[in-house]
Amino acid sequence: MKSIENIGIRLSAVKVKMAEKLGAEYEGSQISGNDMVKIRSELIGIHAEALSGDPGTAIDKMKIKAKEIGVILISSGYTLESALENTKKARQAFWDFFEEEVNQERLSASALLQAASIVDQVLDASIISISECYIASFKENAAAADDAALQIKENKMLIEELSAPVVQTVLEGTLLVPFIGRIDASRMEAIQMNVLSSCSENNAEYIILDFSGQTEDVDAFTFHLLDQLVKSLKLIGTEPRFAGFSPGAARKIVEQGLVNDVKTFGSFRQAMYDLFSEKGISFAELAK
Repeated sequence: MKSIENIGIRLSAVKVKMAEKLGAEYEGSQISGNDMVKIRSELIGIHAEALSGDPGTAIDKMKIKAKEIGVILISSGYTLESALENTKKARQAFWDFFEEEVNQERLSASALLQAASIVDQVLDASIISISECYIASFKENAAAADDAALQIKENKMLIEELSAPVVQTVLEGTLLVPFIGRIDASRMEAIQMNVLSSCSENNAEYIILDFSGQTEDVDAFTFHLLDQLVKSLKLIGTEPRFAGFSPGAARKIVEQGLVNDVKTFGSFRQAMYDLFSEKGISFAELAK
């Protein structure tokens, strides 16, 4: 546990540098470069607190802070598209930070996976809170019902894309899809296209579908679409693996006889450990 605390301290030490690297300004925003760096630095700092302290407390803090920042972004003309696109860059920046820690031999296999899981949970909380701010704003400020419906629909598509981002893990050829929030049939159809496209573009050998971020159980039809996704992934040469199903979701899978031939794990961490073991890769080799 000490190594997790230490990496949180090191992340806090580089939060300003990481915020600057993510970029200071975005077109269409009235927020100054210094203010943008300050905002990003503060959010990175909360991720660091989750590692060096209590993750649950940090997640609660992130929910509050992300809503405050969502209001600032909206009032400053910062688009939802830019806000959500920035979360993609932030998630990759955290992975880059972890990789550097591995390269410097300051991070063990156990600590890496645990740290990545904690950071993902905090980042997911920020995505949900900021997205909720924008949706509330669209509903309140739309001039006409038709315009409001169109605007909400367009931005809902952006949120759906970020509700299951495809992330490159530290293991080459292995992608991660952390499912965030409620997954229904409509969102699952959009996720199918995004996942298949990403796997094809990256020539992915494995993809871990992590459901630990779900807020509700998945319905029967969504499971059917998930079964279709599994079959499609196998056709393009990518082996899917599941992680983080709730007890209720796991029971439904068994009852319906779906995706029985897919390896399933309790967490993303366990799924990664299995892949390391299966490939015979040590962290010394991974750091090269």
